[in-house]
Amino acid sequence: MTQKQGSGVAELFGFRATDMDEAENYAAWGHALSLLFEVDPGGRWPEDGPFFGDLLSCSLGPVVLGRSRFAPQRYRRTAATIARSNIDHIVIQQYVTGGFVGAAPGRQIRVRSGDICVLDLASTFETHTQESETLNLIVPRSLIVSALANPGALHGLVIPGESASARIIGMNLASILDSLGVMKENELRPIALAATSLVRALLRGVLEGSAGATASGPGPSLFELRHFIEDRLAEPDLNVSGIATAFGLSRATLYRVFEPLGGIAGYIRRRRLHRAFSALTTPDGRPRRIGGIARQWQLGNEASFARSFRSEYGITPSAARALTGSRVQARVKLAHGGHQIAPLSEWLLSISGDWESLFAERDPGDSAKDSLMRPPVTRRPD
Repeated sequence: MTQKQGSGVAELFGFRATDMDEAENYAAWGHALSLLFEVDPGGRWPEDGPFFGDLLSCSLGPVVLGRSRFAPQRYRRTAATIARSNIDHIVIQQYVTGGFVGAAPGRQIRVRSGDICVLDLASTFETHTQESETLNLIVPRSLIVSALANPGALHGLVIPGESASARIIGMNLASILDSLGVMKENELRPIALAATSLVRALLRGVLEGSAGATASGPGPSLFELRHFIEDRLAEPDLNVSGIATAFGLSRATLYRVFEPLGGIAGYIRRRRLHRAFSALTTPDGRPRRIGGIARQWQLGNEASFARSFRSEYGITPSAARALTGSRVQARVKLAHGGHQIAPLSEWLLSISGDWESLFAERDPGDSAKDSLMRPPVTRRPD
């Protein structure tokens, strides 16, 4: 595994399978991705064949961009992985070749060559990939979800490869990667801003279109129901009866709509736990009392909250809080057995803060005209 410098000004990290034997390559691959996924939990399957993995990643300030090529394998992100990693970014991937089948809470996922897939690292999932090549953009949560009416709909979202949105996102990411060698220091921030603005504008359009397309009859869509809940998670009177009354639905209808998501009560509890998890692990320099966080998100007394939190994430609230703060990287290393973490992991930890100020000057996603901005593009990789 090597870290490369000297090609332009962007920090680069990566390795090639041809530069090492299979065992070294597999170890380097798993180490580099350890904050993101468990790679091949339980071991590789014989039918997957010999392992190979090529990785190129670059740090563009508030975002991480990369290209990868790999043999068939399985990925899993569990509640324990989420708690251990201390990151909850949004991953946008284009499968240039190959694809995968997988599952996330409440949905099955199938991705084919050319498709864009969005994964929320605050949520669990598992996938089984074919031999594939991908383009990858990893973005802090605040740079994506602030523009969306329903951020919960992102996880497992697939944009078909034949759509204009998928093609534009893919060509844009490929263009930036192809331009790393000539990129100048004063271009890093604008390029990161442009790429993120384009992606979030297109994601917003896709989500708004799918919400309208999936609405059935005169009743509210699941999109609208989840948005209503998300806005009221801190309210003590958020319950099935109140939601049913607000939308003119029967309780039976609500139960049926939320059944694929584990039931409406379970959905509300998980969303409140996620808010509590974020409050505990966001390094804002102001540690908060666990009991206060439990009360804020209507999660009962401290003991009840601790039981629910441990059941969801595999660790206690106090252990989760210990993973944040000014020594976050040292603590994450400790959670990894004291081993040195990969440069990719260090970059992901460094962009865990609130980068929303990047958009303070001007947000290209705020108008239809700017949503169609066209950064220079080159041909897609073969």
